[in-house]
Amino acid sequence: MDFCDNQSSLPSTRWPNVCRYEVFLSFRGEDVRRSFIQFLHKSLADSRIYAFIDHDGIEIGEKIMPKILQVIRHTDICIPIFSQDFASSKSCLEEVAEMVGCNRTIMPIFYDVSPSVVGKQEESYQKSFCTHADLGEMSATIDNWKKALHTVSRMRGWELDKFKYGEHELINEVVSTVRRLLRKDDLYVTAHLVGMDHPVQELMKKLDVRYENGEVIEGQMLTGKRVVEISGLPGIGKSTLATVVYNRIHHLFEGKSFLKDIQGEVEQRRLLSLQEDLISRLQKKTYTPKSPAEGTEFIKYRFRDLRVLIILDDVSDFKQINSLAGDLSWFGPGSRIIVISMRSNLVDKYGQARVTSRSSSIVNSCDDILVEKYELKQMNNDHAFQLFCKYALTEKPHQEEFSSLAEDIILAAGGIPLVIEVVGSFLRGKTIEFWKEALGRLKREPYNEEVKRILKRRYEDLDRYAREIFLDIACFFVEKDKTIPSYMWEACKYDPYRGIDELHNMSLVKIRENNELWMHDQIKVLGREIVKEKNPYEPFRWSRLWNQEDIERVLNETMVNFEDKEVSFIV
Repeated sequence: MDFCDNQSSLPSTRWPNVCRYEVFLSFRGEDVRRSFIQFLHKSLADSRIYAFIDHDGIEIGEKIMPKILQVIRHTDICIPIFSQDFASSKSCLEEVAEMVGCNRTIMPIFYDVSPSVVGKQEESYQKSFCTHADLGEMSATIDNWKKALHTVSRMRGWELDKFKYGEHELINEVVSTVRRLLRKDDLYVTAHLVGMDHPVQELMKKLDVRYENGEVIEGQMLTGKRVVEISGLPGIGKSTLATVVYNRIHHLFEGKSFLKDIQGEVEQRRLLSLQEDLISRLQKKTYTPKSPAEGTEFIKYRFRDLRVLIILDDVSDFKQINSLAGDLSWFGPGSRIIVISMRSNLVDKYGQARVTSRSSSIVNSCDDILVEKYELKQMNNDHAFQLFCKYALTEKPHQEEFSSLAEDIILAAGGIPLVIEVVGSFLRGKTIEFWKEALGRLKREPYNEEVKRILKRRYEDLDRYAREIFLDIACFFVEKDKTIPSYMWEACKYDPYRGIDELHNMSLVKIRENNELWMHDQIKVLGREIVKEKNPYEPFRWSRLWNQEDIERVLNETMVNFEDKEVSFIV
């Protein structure tokens, strides 16, 4: 950092907290300062990146160099801008040596000089080092500076003369790279992730994104257009999976947007808000449509050449996304859309939209369009146990009884991460009695109100015949051949083929080998709760009875009532 020039521009504020900077800019020369550095610093600031640029917050009279070096030690990324005159500044050379010495992330910019000149100390750099030696600088210090320059010259950076559109293009590239390294565009995801590696790998395949050893292959060019639907049980981790994938691939796209709670927003008649959010994020500029129709038209024609990543979370009906991303012809080649759905067949509508759009002039018939589905499964026992331990167990070893209860609890939770997290967090540091009560509650009712709310909403989205079939299965027919109750449902005019298909698409019921009906324990518990909810302590008012104790109680009470009526009738 050249701090000998322009002393009059020093601010009068005191030295700020050195830990607040994310980028350190090192440069020499007024020509660089007035043009390139000024625009680079402003672009970083506009992207909410805190960059240190020479006298930030240093008072006149303070010892500057020790504080400069302190900033470097606490800064995530250092960007030295090598110009012809860079090596003439001892302070700039000290800064580079400090960056290398404390192993900072260094991203050099070769402004008007080549990496070879910097690394080998040729031309103006050679003259500058001769001058430093003539002025009495110690040879050991000069050697240290030279080694640092040689090291940095071999690091991956940018050369201005390789950018066709000059400084503006270079600055955009620098800011984009820094944002990605600092994960500025990443969405929050819990630190306690377990068992995500395989689902992420599978989703990457369906998105046609090259992904190896847990990393996205950089520099790849995405082709075609892909839609991937993620379905599965409530609380299974669909949104978490999408968020993890979003954080790893969003830098491959020119525009990106993650829209949450689609169903909730649409139900509240806030479609315009969703459209405004989508448009503003994709084009990085605020736009407010006056009506849903105007918003749809804008999306259709504004982004047809843009490679976008769009994630639509919590969708229950294709109509809810029709005005947001209803047709792949609205977006450019390489675009990817992820739909997190309550159903497993919702994206079939994209196939219909594809046929429609191909008849227009917007979409070329050779477009590579693919619609995929991915069902996220429950956690296996090992992963479930790991997740539970992260939330429930402290450093202190637990008794064997705790371990045994932990296994029973995760079995009752059925591999649903949300349930495991809620129960584990509650039980952390609690006594064995709390653990036993939690296990009993898990077997009786949905453990958490949030889980119950999500599950119940799925039930309420069913038609009335499918609801009856759902309750019958929950109370009587789990692990039974579906043929047995189907005769009864047909006699009741419940349309069982359609009903079971709807339950399957909503991930409420599965058909396993041997035609066996299967339902997750927490969903089965919910179904029985729905039967009991209006009169929880009066089983004789329930529509279904499945517990032997309740059946005997109701039969006994019914017999008493019947005898009373019979005596009364005889009298």
